[in-house]
Amino acid sequence: MERAFQEIHLLTWNYADHDLACLSDFPDAKTFYDHKWPLPEEFTSLLYVATCNRVEVYIQTDHREKAITFDELLNYFHGMPIYEGLKKHTPVYKRGLDSVRHLFQMASGLKSMALGETQITGQLKRDYAAATEIGYISSFFHSLIQKVFEAQKKIRTQTKIGQNPISLLSLLEREIIAETPSGKLELTDNAAIGGTGDMCQKALRYLINKDVHNFWIVRNDTTASVPAAFQAIIDKKAQTNGGIRVTYLNWDELYNLTEKPECPIFITSTSSEEPILDAAKIVKLREAGFLSKEGFIADFGIPPNVNSKGIENKVINLNRLLKQSKINKKLRGMHYREALPIIEKSIHIFWMDHLYSKNPDMVNSVLKNVEKESREEWEGLLAGPLKNATEKQKRILLDFMKKQERRALRTHKELFVDMLTVGEEETLAGMVH
Repeated sequence: MERAFQEIHLLTWNYADHDLACLSDFPDAKTFYDHKWPLPEEFTSLLYVATCNRVEVYIQTDHREKAITFDELLNYFHGMPIYEGLKKHTPVYKRGLDSVRHLFQMASGLKSMALGETQITGQLKRDYAAATEIGYISSFFHSLIQKVFEAQKKIRTQTKIGQNPISLLSLLEREIIAETPSGKLELTDNAAIGGTGDMCQKALRYLINKDVHNFWIVRNDTTASVPAAFQAIIDKKAQTNGGIRVTYLNWDELYNLTEKPECPIFITSTSSEEPILDAAKIVKLREAGFLSKEGFIADFGIPPNVNSKGIENKVINLNRLLKQSKINKKLRGMHYREALPIIEKSIHIFWMDHLYSKNPDMVNSVLKNVEKESREEWEGLLAGPLKNATEKQKRILLDFMKKQERRALRTHKELFVDMLTVGEEETLAGMVH
């Protein structure tokens, strides 16, 4: 099976293996795909996935006598938007079956900071669609991705991960509750969001679902157009219950507002090479009435938007959520182990599909044997139990047997996969990240 995947490579920078700040040296997915870099002849597929806590590049190369090395692979990326990041930060490199297993696990939320979170699937679909549109995806890789989405759906419906999904924002909520004397999430009608990117869009949806109606959106440039996905959330809410009120302002305007919203939460994830806020500025935000006296700041910026030096509490950043994530993963380790056999069986089934498609003689041989066995069985039935049957009864049974023949190849394949994967659960359980 390893041969089928030997030319699938993975370069990954993620929260588990790298400092999150390094992700700021890589472009977001839109910037990457807008570049429309021509694939080298040796590449048959290229998929770039960028989220708030990982950047991953999946490459499929042509089969050849001498396997491509890691160093050779990196040299192909001259002129790519990610080249500077590649020079600064060494990726974790996986190849073959390891890279394919990682893809399945990543798509199913098993590699996420919040185990089992659902947003990663949507982000993967977005980036896969962009890669497909510009011709970066081969037919082989397309089939592989479809099997990945199929496995993700099974995990979501057949395991407890699907019943109790956890997101970064739900981890944030737990951290806020842990610091609140009442033991509850105490929101008002006002909230602030710094930025309009992917993470801020999730924050906007989250806060709308918490019945917040007045939003103060802080941007580096208030004259720039609002991303379509961010505006779509606002427009959708406008169609129900009177919508929401949105006020756009820049960072300098926060300290001299006529209106004092006293926001109990300020979620920020905006692009900036240096921290925008520090202990002194946060004090000013409270004094100016923008942030309530007990209000929390959630810093999802990469690199951080808040210099947390001298701040003891009320600021929750990704590193703090990472610690909570590790605790959460230990508690949910059983659900992780439930998902691994589903992934392993999906990989084996994909391999069998690929094997059959590349070996039509073998497939035809199986079908001919089944047809021969079926014909002999039919002749035996006619000479025995069906000797006195009516023509209608014979037609019904013959039709049933023909359907069984058409199912035979799939049945043989699934039985074979079951034999290959049986007994592997203990081995897979040791793969918990």
